[in-house]
Parts: sequence; C-alpha cells; structure tokens
Amino acid sequence: MEIIAHRGIHSGDIRENSREALVSCIGSQADGIEIDIRITADDVCVVHHDTRSLSGSRLSRMIYEELRAQDPLIIPVSEALEVLDPYKGMINLEVKHIFGERDRARGIQCVQQLSRDIQARYDHEHEVISRMVVSSFSLPNMQSLVSHLPEVPRAYLVPRGISFSRMIKRALRHGCSAVHVSVPRMRVGHFEKFVLQAHDLGLQVRVFTVNTEEEFKRASLAGVDAIFTDYVERMDTLRR
Repeated sequence: MEIIAHRGIHSGDIRENSREALVSCIGSQADGIEIDIRITADDVCVVHHDTRSLSGSRLSRMIYEELRAQDPLIIPVSEALEVLDPYKGMINLEVKHIFGERDRARGIQCVQQLSRDIQARYDHEHEVISRMVVSSFSLPNMQSLVSHLPEVPRAYLVPRGISFSRMIKRALRHGCSAVHVSVPRMRVGHFEKFVLQAHDLGLQVRVFTVNTEEEFKRASLAGVDAIFTDYVERMDTLRR
C-alpha cells in the first residue's frame, strides 16, 4: 500500500502546500505527493487549498502579484513542478473550484491554465506525465480534464452521498484510472467488496485522509492501493 503526502510533508514549522512542504517529500518515504490547485484573477495557477488567502481575500479575485505580496508562501504551479523535478514518486494535482464554492465556475479556466503549465514544461511523452494524476470533486472539472489533459491519468474524487456503484460509473465515464474516497467510506458496509469490484474494472482505490493506526489497518485490510496522510513517517512505520 502506497503512502501519499497530503499537501506535502508539513508540520508546525512547515506549512501545507508550501515550497518547503514539497521539498520535504524529496528523499522521504512518501510514494506520492498531493497538492491543491486554484487560479487567480489573472489566470495564474497556484498551490493552495482554501478559497481565501490568509488575509481573508478570495484568491480568484486577486492578481498573482497582489496575492504573493500578502502571502509569500503561496507558489505558482510552474514553480511547484520545478521544485518536484528531482522527485520520483506520483504527483497528484487536485483541481479545486468545486460545487459549493462561489468561484466554482473558475474550475474550467483552472484546468485550461494547468494544462498550459504542464505542456510548457513537459512534452506528452515525458516520463513525469505517466507519474502524474489530476483529480477533482467536480464533474465539470473532470470533463475539462478529459478535454485539455487527456494524456495525464485522472482520478475521481468522490463527494459525500455517492453510492459505490455510481462512483465507479462516473470514474469509468471520465476515463479515470482511480477513485479517491474519504476515510468514512471505509466504515460503510461492503467497502471491501467495492475495492475488489473497482480492481476488477481496472480502477485503483486511494483513501484520504488516513492519520491514525486504526484507519491505516482498516485501509490495509480492505486492500486499497494507497492512502493520503498528513503523517508520512508514522504511516511508513506502520507499513513496515
């Protein structure tokens, strides 16, 4: 079972999704890294989870230079890809701007700019492309990923309330290679059967965010392919 660093390797001194969190993954026990992608008002894709910056301003309404002046730890995706050049594990780029967010309509523009950032750095046969995964909770974003980044493997991030059968159908409809499900879904009946069914259909199953020993054991017993965690060293110790 692989271990993916959720928003990089971060701690009290290192902020999630920061340059330092990405650097910390290089040479670590993390088999992959996951980072969150948003877009600014002037169409710069940046690495950040929340809709707002630390100052409380909405990212999608700020130009990049203004954002960087307020919060210098927020970096563009182009810089993140450069930082991760030495990293040999999986790189999961999660596109935000999803349902329930006021700027959800910017998701498609985010995907379009992300595709330009990736294509500016790598040709479609570059080995990094095969190690990348793009994912989103949003079905419009997923459809846009199919159109604009067809060469990059996709994963469907499953929202709450979606049945196992529907999540598999949606993943297959969008040509995904994996489904990403939350920890509470492991506690639902027939989860192990779902994992087997997904595997039979060629889909990997990855679970977020696994941070306790009990969650790790449950994921391992269910036969999932990977876990996302905030505690890479702790999970690696349990894996040994």
